[in-house]
Amino acid sequence: MLIELKVQVRNSEGFHLRPITKLAQLARNFDGDITLYYKENQASAKSIMSMMSLAIPCGEEILFHIQGKEAQQIVEAIIDVFLPQPREEW
Repeated sequence: MLIELKVQVRNSEGFHLRPITKLAQLARNFDGDITLYYKENQASAKSIMSMMSLAIPCGEEILFHIQGKEAQQIVEAIIDVFLPQPREEW
């Protein structure tokens, strides 16, 4: 099953190390594939360096392709990564 998800980066610092690390931890525990697409580039969500190389600024959209048996649960977890955290802006 393939699910596509678009998420807008809302943090003024862009898609930076803290949410990237959280996403990588999530992806490594997922028995499936999560690929991020930004403009002409793509990255595996299991690779922090790969995601960092995308250099996604605030206001831009990331397209996710999520494949695997638990894809729907992963979509919900990805959305949680991008929601503002209490007392902290990602």
